[in-house]
Amino acid sequence: MQDSKADVTRVVIDTKGLQCLLEALAQAGYRVVGPTVRDEAIVYDDIAGIESLPVGWTDRQEAGRYALERLGLSDFEARETARSFYRLDRAALRDL
Repeated sequence: MQDSKADVTRVVIDTKGLQCLLEALAQAGYRVVGPTVRDEAIVYDDIAGIESLPVGWTDRQEAGRYALERLGLSDFEARETARSFYRLDRAALRDL
């Protein structure tokens, strides 16, 4: 049996490359979904591009508590969102 890890190629893209990828997926007819800030929470929803991502925000979750906090950084960090992918149209979700 062949080791599947040997077939994996990893690629790192910069912000401009991510924007190009999101645009190419949308132009190819894919629904582009990602984390975004809405209603004082980080949620999964349709995104138009990198400007929709929760850059500079994180969420803090404890028992009975959910809050957004400003990181003051240029990157974002997100855990599980307040809403899951399951509320989206499952037929539109595909593995790339």
